[in-house]
Amino acid sequence: MITRRRLVAGLLGTMAAGPIRGRVLRIESDYESDVVRVAFGSCVSQRKNQDVWEHIAEKDPHLFIMMGDGVYPEHEPGALSTLDAIRSAYRHAGKCVELNRFREQIPVAAIWDDNDYGGMDIGRTFAHKFESRDLFLDFWTSGAEASIRRRDSGIYASWELGMPERRIQIIAPDLRFSRSEWAMAGLKTIIARQLRGMGPFEATRDSGATMLGETQWAWLEDCLRRPAKLRLFVSSIQVIPGERGWECWSNFPAEQERLLRLISQPRVGPVIVLSGDAHYAEISRKDGDEGIGALWEITSSGLTEHWPTPGPNSFRIGPAYPQPNFGILTVDWRPASPQLTVGIHGADGRRLRREFLLLESLMHSPSGGSASRTARSPQRFMA
Repeated sequence: MITRRRLVAGLLGTMAAGPIRGRVLRIESDYESDVVRVAFGSCVSQRKNQDVWEHIAEKDPHLFIMMGDGVYPEHEPGALSTLDAIRSAYRHAGKCVELNRFREQIPVAAIWDDNDYGGMDIGRTFAHKFESRDLFLDFWTSGAEASIRRRDSGIYASWELGMPERRIQIIAPDLRFSRSEWAMAGLKTIIARQLRGMGPFEATRDSGATMLGETQWAWLEDCLRRPAKLRLFVSSIQVIPGERGWECWSNFPAEQERLLRLISQPRVGPVIVLSGDAHYAEISRKDGDEGIGALWEITSSGLTEHWPTPGPNSFRIGPAYPQPNFGILTVDWRPASPQLTVGIHGADGRRLRREFLLLESLMHSPSGGSASRTARSPQRFMA
């Protein structure tokens, strides 16, 4: 098993053919697996207990997706991180025995969020973003992957896992490098929200506000033209939920709508959103509006961090889990209609939640709705 994992990791940086904007990294192995396991998580402090890595490895995933905040540089409250603090955080993480052992066994596909980028909630205005980019890539990547991702427009990346007839595409945009500033709510609103554990942001009225920037939007469209049986859209902040006042796509309504319409096109096929940032785990489902199919989002956060008061979320299915956690997505290709199992696990490996979905239930019809049988039909099971 260790040999297989090393082989996969060794080929993580292999560059696939395609347009310059749409180049992807291919995760290969010397066999075709009938059952594929993808682990995912976010928000891990290098200064806290690291036993979670052992418990993730016990699930024997083919890949781990780090969805942001892979380190927490030290800084004064309200201040941005210095480059020395970011370097120190990576230096500390690099000495973590548990993480190093994990990375020897399991390939990691990583993206950043605010803390490992430059500081709380910061976007494109961070003065040291290019230096921070290099520190991130030096820690998490090497070879062809590092070269492809060392761009002037962000560290976004796409990976492909499996043979063409069972291909899983992982798409991870950079939500920091080009992102406009958030809009702040009024003082009275902020004070009232604080009592409920909510944040200070509101939907912007700036029609020019951007989450990705046009270069990255073009890259995303290129990614979605590549053939895949299942796409995992990895967002370092939540896509569907938008009521808690913290960072989320709905703070930029036009950008959120653009994304949802893009990934819900019938030609794109089945998509599941994986997200981090929130410091609790939850599962969300947005029913299709006109032209937009139903969409599932699995939030897993954090590996060491937790927030005691999950915010409101009208799209939440079942409870939220305000304790350290990670997720496992299992794809069983053997049935005529492949089955997906989504599991949320505590940092100790104990399963907290499980959902079963059929791949066909994630398909979208040309009219914008889900396929004839939706995920609220008997194709969805909880355990």
